Amino acid sequence: MSIPKYLSFVKTRYPLCCNLILGIILVLAFKPVNLWPLGVLVPTLLLWLWRREGAIQNNGKNALLAGFMFGLGLFGAGASWIYVSIATYGNTNWLVAVGVTLLFIAVLALFPAIQAYTYQRFFARFQNVNALIIFPSTWVVLEWLRGALFTGFPWLYLGYTQTFTVFAGWAKIFGVYGVSWLCGFLGACIYLCCLSGTTKRVKTLAVLAILLSAVLGYGLRQHQFTKPLGAPQAVLLVQGNIPQEEKWNPRNLDHILSTYAKLTGPYLNTPLIVWPENAVPAFPGMVLPFLQALGETARLFNSAVIIGIPLSNATGKIYYNGALALGAAQGMYLKRHLVPFGEYVPFEKELGPLLQFLHIPMSDFDQGPAQQALLNIHGVPVAIFICYESAYPLAVRAYLHQAAYVITLTDDSWFGHSFAPYEQEEMEAMRALELERPFIRATNTGITSIINSNGKITATAPMFRATILQGTVQAMAGSTPWLKHGPWYLLLWLLVMYAGACIYAYTHLLSDTDC
Repeated sequence: MSIPKYLSFVKTRYPLCCNLILGIILVLAFKPVNLWPLGVLVPTLLLWLWRREGAIQNNGKNALLAGFMFGLGLFGAGASWIYVSIATYGNTNWLVAVGVTLLFIAVLALFPAIQAYTYQRFFARFQNVNALIIFPSTWVVLEWLRGALFTGFPWLYLGYTQTFTVFAGWAKIFGVYGVSWLCGFLGACIYLCCLSGTTKRVKTLAVLAILLSAVLGYGLRQHQFTKPLGAPQAVLLVQGNIPQEEKWNPRNLDHILSTYAKLTGPYLNTPLIVWPENAVPAFPGMVLPFLQALGETARLFNSAVIIGIPLSNATGKIYYNGALALGAAQGMYLKRHLVPFGEYVPFEKELGPLLQFLHIPMSDFDQGPAQQALLNIHGVPVAIFICYESAYPLAVRAYLHQAAYVITLTDDSWFGHSFAPYEQEEMEAMRALELERPFIRATNTGITSIINSNGKITATAPMFRATILQGTVQAMAGSTPWLKHGPWYLLLWLLVMYAGACIYAYTHLLSDTDC
C-alpha cells in the first residue's frame, strides 16, 4: 500500500477506532473504577467526534458504523463477564461461549448504532438542537428499549455512572433514565461551550444549565419524600461462599447446610436473617427436617429467616427459583424474570437438538406469577427480588408501592472476579435512591451489602469469603415522584423534547436558515 493510500486509510478508519475506544473508556465511569466524570465527558467527546471528525456525516452507513463501534467498545468491555458465566461456570465449550458472547455484544451494539444514525440522518444540520435535545433523548429511548426487548439487558445505563453524585437526585423524579438524559445533556452543554462558533449567549446558558442541574440535583438528593416506619431493625446477612461447581452436587448438600447453620447459629436472635439465592440447593421436601428445625428455632427467638431455595408446584412438575420465609415471617416468592439460557431455554423445542449437540447445560425453572403477595416480616410488608431482577427499573417500581424495604437474593459466583457484581450493586443503589427504600443484598460470594434509602452503601462484606454481615435496616413509608408517576413524567418529558426539536427543525427548514 502506497503512503498516500495508507494515510487515506488511516484518516478514514481513525474516527471509527476512536468510537471503539470511547466505548471502552465509558466503562471506567461505572463501578468498580467509578470515574464518574467520564459519564459526562464521554458523551461530550462522542458529540465532538461525530460532528467534528466527520465520522458519520457522509452518509447513514457511516453513522451506523460509528455508533456500532462505540457499542462494541462499551458492551465488549462492560459485559465481558457474560463469557465467564457461559464458559467458566456454565461448562460450555469455549468456542461456543466466544460465539454466543460476540453475538450478544453485537446485538447490543445495534442500539448505539441507531442513535448515531438518528443523530446524523434527521437533525445533523441543527447543531444546537441536535446536541442538547436529540442526542440525550434518543440515548434514553434506546436504553428503555434495550431493557425491554428480547427479555431485556438493563446493564450499563449511562445514569448509573452518577449513582453516588448530586446529579442522581433527579432519579427520584425521572428514575435512572432521567439521569441518563441529564448526562447526555450536560455532555452537550460542555461540547457547545468548547465548540468554536458557539455564541457567548449559548455558552452562558449552557454553563447556567450545568450549575442549575447540580444545585437542584443536590437539593433533590437531600430531600426526603418518604418517612421512617418504626424503629431500625437489626439484620444479619449470611454469605456462604459456596463454589458454583460444588453447589449443585448432591454429595455436598450436608456440607452446604452445615456451613450456613454454623455461620447463622451464634446470631439466631437477630430479628432478620437472610440467606442468598439458592443457599439451600434442594427442594424443601428433600431437607424438610432441616427447615423445620431452623423455623422452630427462629420462632423461639422471634427471628425472621429468609432463605433462597428452589420450589415446586403441588404436582412437583413445575420448578421455580424461589425464596421462603421461616420463623417470624410469612410468605414465599417465586422469581418472575428468568435469565434466558441460564434458568430457562427460549424456543426449547426448536433449539433442543442443537443444545444437546453443543452440550450447553441448562436449568429448567418456570416463571413465577406476575402478581405475588409481599412477604410479611414482623408485620412489615417487604419485597423480594432474586438475582438481576432488581436491575429492571420499571419492574421494581411496579412491585414496590406497598413495600417498606427490599431484600435481594443473588448468587454472583456466576460472574467470577468480573465487573458484574459491582455493576449490580451500583444498580441497586440507584433503585434505593429512586424509590427511597433500603435494599438488603444477600449474596453467595459477594458483594453482600446494605444500602440505605438515599442510595448510600452503609455496610459491605468482603468478597469470596464465608462470612456474615451485620447492620440495620430502616423501613420506609411514602412515595417518591418516580414511584408515584415516574414513567409518565419521563414519557411526557421526552415527547416535549422531540416535539420541540421537530417544530424547530420544521420552521427553520421553511425559512431555509441554519442554527
